[in-house]
Amino acid sequence: MPARLPFLLCLLLLPVAWNGPATALTEDEARQAVRRFIEAWNTREPAAFAATLQYPHVRPTADFGGRVFADAAAYAATIDFGQVLVTGWDRSRLDSAIVVQAGEGQAHVAGRYTRLRADGSHPGEAGRGLGRPVRG
Repeated sequence: MPARLPFLLCLLLLPVAWNGPATALTEDEARQAVRRFIEAWNTREPAAFAATLQYPHVRPTADFGGRVFADAAAYAATIDFGQVLVTGWDRSRLDSAIVVQAGEGQAHVAGRYTRLRADGSHPGEAGRGLGRPVRG
């Protein structure tokens, strides 16, 4: 899996991370919501991460059925950061957050993040400060 993965954050984050009244979000507010999501992920505290979402919250499943969580406590109870850490993924860095569309109480943001190891390198690097070998 590539270390840098582009993804649309709007499906998981912004419609759910903004809990204020249904007023038009500014681009800065939308980007702040994305930053809060990434920062909460990096705390490895299930309650903090779950608090960045709005409920009911739906997570896709492999069988396309989805799981619906009624509240933050129910979602937090399912989070196991240990499964993530054993892969070497220690934290994430938000590389960009471009607001594509913002409206009442939600925004669509195209984002890019990098998965980082504890030493700051990312999968695909041989180690901190080392690039990938190049075949000639």
